[in-house]
Parts: sequence; structure tokens; C-alpha cells
Amino acid sequence: ALAHGVSATLVLQGRVTATGPQTNVARLTAHDQVDSNPANDQAEATVEEQTPFADLAVTQTVSNATPMVGETVTFTVTATNHGPEAASGLRLSDAVRAGLDLVSATPSQGTYTEVTGEWALGALPVGAQATLTLEVLVVQAGLILNVATKTAGDQVDTNIGNNSSVVALTSEP
Repeated sequence: ALAHGVSATLVLQGRVTATGPQTNVARLTAHDQVDSNPANDQAEATVEEQTPFADLAVTQTVSNATPMVGETVTFTVTATNHGPEAASGLRLSDAVRAGLDLVSATPSQGTYTEVTGEWALGALPVGAQATLTLEVLVVQAGLILNVATKTAGDQVDTNIGNNSSVVALTSEP
């Protein structure tokens, strides 16, 4: 029972699990006294569907940053979904640069297209990682940069500053 002029607040917290606007209706269904204003016995709140967000971070390593020409080195590219939502439709670009010849490409998931350098890795749950291992033969001396970059994803990326990774190697003749 509430005294005259006193109000009560009910807070509901939930997760939207369907697409499109979702409406919650609260209504007074029973009372002991005569209601002098039944027009205010109901309230509605609508939640609009929000754009899903997922932060995909791209990092990479190289097995030997100072190889000799004729040696084989391995680049390992790692894609990590930092959330807050699952990520889908993910694609990265990591084309083998001049001065290197691709020996093998091994993605932990999805497919790697040698001609374009595209890694179509697909979906990643929150906190999950996928890797692409590129084994290359060094065929030229000098500084060579390997660049891996996110090129597509179905969700809005909340941190585009970590969507690309560059690793350098300096080969000797």
C-alpha cells in the first residue's frame, strides 16, 4: 500500500533477443481503493533494435626478423574478437609482398586465397581467436613489410585502431 502522493518505481533489466522494436507494457491490474484516474494505469516503453558491435583486433608475428635470402620464415596473423558481440562476415587482407614467395598458407578457420591475399575467416564468438600462418621463402634482400588488415565484418567495429598489423623483416643477401 502506498500513501497518498507517494510513488513506487519498478526497474526491469533485460536483453533484447528479437529483431525490430520491442515494447514492454506495464499496467495496474488490481487495487483495493477506487481509482480516481484510470487513464494513468498503464505505461509503455519501446526499445529499438541496436546495431551490433564487435571489436576485431589483428596482430601478427614473424619467426625470424633478420633472415638470409633463401631462408623460410613464418608470419602468424591472429584475429581476436574483443566483443561485446559475436562477429561474422570477417575478412582480412594479407597479400605476400615482393621479395617473398609463398610456400604455404594455413588458416585455422575459413579460407585463404593466394592470388588476392584475402582470408575469409567468417565468424568469431566473443573472446575467440583465429590464426593464419603464412610460410614464405625470402627471395630478395632488404626491408620487407608484411601488412595484415581487416577488410570486412558484419558488425560495427568499436576500435578501428587495432584493425591492422605491420611486421617488418630485414633480409641479408
